[in-house]
Formats: sequence, C-alpha cells, structure tokens
Amino acid sequence: MDYEIGSGNGMHIYVWHVYQAQLRNRKQRYEETLRQYEAYLCIPNLAYPTAPAEVIEQLSVSCYVDGLRVPEIGQLVRLARHKTTSEALAHLLEIESVKEASRVATIP
Repeated sequence: MDYEIGSGNGMHIYVWHVYQAQLRNRKQRYEETLRQYEAYLCIPNLAYPTAPAEVIEQLSVSCYVDGLRVPEIGQLVRLARHKTTSEALAHLLEIESVKEASRVATIP
C-alpha cells in the first residue's frame, strides 16, 4: 500500500519514508523529559505500518534507547533487553532517581 504525499519531477515521496527518516534521526531534546520523549515514539507504527506488533515494539525500544541524551544511561538500559518502551522508561526513571539520590547525598 502506497501512502503518497506528493510528487515532483516524476519522483514520489511516501509518508513512511519520511517517518522512517524521522525515527532514525530523532534524539531526545535537552528540555524533553523521558516521558515526553517516549510519547513521541508512536512513529514506528507509522513508519512500518505492516510490521508485526512485536517488531514495532522492539524497534520503538531500540530507537528510544539510541536517541537518549545521555548515551551511558542508554547502554545500561540496552543491556537489560527490555521488550517494551514502558519497561525501558521505568528502568530509566529508576536510574535517574538513584543518580539524583546519590547527588543529593553527596552535597554537604
């Protein structure tokens, strides 16, 4: 199924190609919370409309972790091999709380 959004000079631009590019290039913005960034990840459904749900979910997790602002935290989450973005988000929030607690404990 083609989702044509326009054409020019005989070339067709398809919606899913745009979504795939957005998905590949999307990174967490500085002001964006982990939850806001996770909410953006409905794009795999649009980029790969015919893919099975489990493939979409794994792609979402992978893109979510790859686009995190702090790559070291992404590595920790990647090692856990979460199956859903909700699991990855919960792990990330836990890491953030531990880091914050450690930081507060070391402030004199």
